[in-house]
Amino acid sequence: MKKKSIGMALFVLLFGVMTMGCGKKEDQSITMIRSGGVLRVAVPDTESILFYQDRETGDYQGEEAELVTLIADTLGVSVQYLSADRENFTGKLSTGEADIAIGSIMDCSYLTQNHLYSTSYGSGYVYVVTLKGLYAGDLTVFSNKTVGISTQLAPESANELYAVDGISIQSYDNIDSVSADLLGGKITGYVCYQPEAEALLERGDYQVQDAAGVEREKYVILAPAGSAKLMEGINVIIRQYLTESQEDS
Repeated sequence: MKKKSIGMALFVLLFGVMTMGCGKKEDQSITMIRSGGVLRVAVPDTESILFYQDRETGDYQGEEAELVTLIADTLGVSVQYLSADRENFTGKLSTGEADIAIGSIMDCSYLTQNHLYSTSYGSGYVYVVTLKGLYAGDLTVFSNKTVGISTQLAPESANELYAVDGISIQSYDNIDSVSADLLGGKITGYVCYQPEAEALLERGDYQVQDAAGVEREKYVILAPAGSAKLMEGINVIIRQYLTESQEDS
């Protein structure tokens, strides 16, 4: 990834955006961030393949952490992560505690009510893990049964499961517990993202299938409604990030 070239090129662009916004009371988001020297980022307290903390160094890793670093470097500020539970972490935008929010936030129409949202920077595939021999191509196979879901799963995807008649949902944050409950018959299937699905598949007792009926997730960055100039710059960063990621692959 040519992060330096992205940062240097976009600094000029964002500086121009910031200058145009100066003096306009309705949008001084970039000016305020730069004057404070910190980009405040709201994140969920559950990790994902896109955002996680290294247990040894304490550094944040993953594509979302890379994007945040690019945004902060372009603005010439440091990063402060503000963690809260997944149901409430975006509320830090409304209270003024955070400048942006990131963390597998799905692109949903209701987000436009109180926030601005960026171009999508990534997608997530949802999988169903079951014991071998159980066909789970259609979620209706779980009618009147108990199904496990990963705590990393976005609420919008989890909500699609509740449409299945009579289904019961059990949340898990440890695949050893998932494995034990699948083998013991406590749950019929487990809905999760690719890393957990692959880890369970390697154990040999399971099969993995696409979660038919669960729409592919598209992830965005949120900012307060009055941060249009900031979001313009973020969208440029995302587009260049995706372009250079494709060139590097």
